Amino acid sequence: MKEFEIFEQLFLELLGEYQSISTSEGRLREAFRAESTRVQAAEAARDAAERSASDARNTAAAAAASATQAAAALSQAQEELTGLKMQTDLVERQRTLLEERCSEMTQQMNSLERELQQLRPLQPAQAALQRQYLELQELIRIATEQARDTDCVITGDTSNCKYFKIRIMKMFLFI
Repeated sequence: MKEFEIFEQLFLELLGEYQSISTSEGRLREAFRAESTRVQAAEAARDAAERSASDARNTAAAAAASATQAAAALSQAQEELTGLKMQTDLVERQRTLLEERCSEMTQQMNSLERELQQLRPLQPAQAALQRQYLELQELIRIATEQARDTDCVITGDTSNCKYFKIRIMKMFLFI
C-alpha cells in the first residue's frame, strides 16, 4: 500500500514537472517569435541601410558623409543581426532540448501510467490479503492464549483443547 502511495506521489510530481516544462516551452516559443520579429526588423533595417548607402554613393555632394553613416548603420545592424542570430540559435537549442525532455517525460509518464494500470487491480487483493493476515494473527493470539489457559501443550492432554483444534483448522482453511 505504501509503495502504491509513493508511486502515485511520484506520478503526480512527474505531472507537475511536465506542466512546468510545457509552460516553459510556451514561454520559449513566445520569446522565439519575438526574437524572429526582431531579426526581421533588423534585416529590414540592414536592407534600408544598404539602399541608403547605394543612394549615397550616387550623390556626389554627400557621398563621404552618407557612406560613413551607411557603413555605421550597416555595422550596427549586422551586429544586432549577429546577436539576434546567436540568441535565436540559443533559443532553438533550448527548445530542442526541452522538446527532447518533454518527449522523455512523456515516455516516462506513459510507462508509469501503464505500471499504475497494472498495479490498480492488485490493490483490492492486497487489502484482502492484509485483512486475512490480521485475522490470522488474531486467531493465533486467541489460540495461544487458550493453549496456555488449558495447559494442553505441556500436559499432552488434548481433550481440553477442542477450541484450540477448531481454531487451528479454521486458520488453515483461511489460507
